[in-house]
Amino acid sequence: MPRKGIRYEQVAEACAVLEKSQQLSVRAIQARTGGSMTTVLKHYRRWQRERSGQAGVETTISDRLRHALLSELEEAAAQARHAGQKEIKEAQQQIDQLKKETEKKQLRFAQQFQIAQQQKRLLEKKLLDAEQRAATAEKQLRSAQDRLNTAQKSLQRERRKQLLKGTILQKAQDLKPVGEDPTPGQEQKDQVLEESPKISTAQKKAPATKKPKKKVQQSLFDF
Repeated sequence: MPRKGIRYEQVAEACAVLEKSQQLSVRAIQARTGGSMTTVLKHYRRWQRERSGQAGVETTISDRLRHALLSELEEAAAQARHAGQKEIKEAQQQIDQLKKETEKKQLRFAQQFQIAQQQKRLLEKKLLDAEQRAATAEKQLRSAQDRLNTAQKSLQRERRKQLLKGTILQKAQDLKPVGEDPTPGQEQKDQVLEESPKISTAQKKAPATKKPKKKVQQSLFDF
């Protein structure tokens, strides 16, 4: 038949009796109460904790000590509150100072931005004027180049005329006998030779005239 479990009260009563006889031990408790060694040991340890006060001890504080502690706590709280208010005030002053500096910086940046915008518009205007002057100068350069080309062409034509004239005169002099005075006919011939380049040039410029066609008279008998 299995053994019944023992209660804590039984173990506590046995411990009180055995403590007086100075024979307190787990085996002595088990011999007096019965039960398993594990259950006896568990109840015995509980009894020891309650005896040593580990289960909970109520402590009392005197009114004088309590008032002293409250005064210390209130003073410490007041000091902490004063220190906190001082730190808050200093932090607020720093915030106000930073706010003023930020506003000054924003105003300075706005002024600098406005000046930069004005300089930008001025530079854009100067650039536009420079582009217009460059376009005008380019037109003038092209016109001058055209005039130069025209002058060069005219000079080349004049040089060719002079060269042709010199060639004709040289040939005429080569044909004339040495030491012989020119006859009136020879002078006219030389004059004609000198004027021949001018005449040839004028003929080139003059438009060609169409020769009139001969009208063919037809008789009535031809039909």
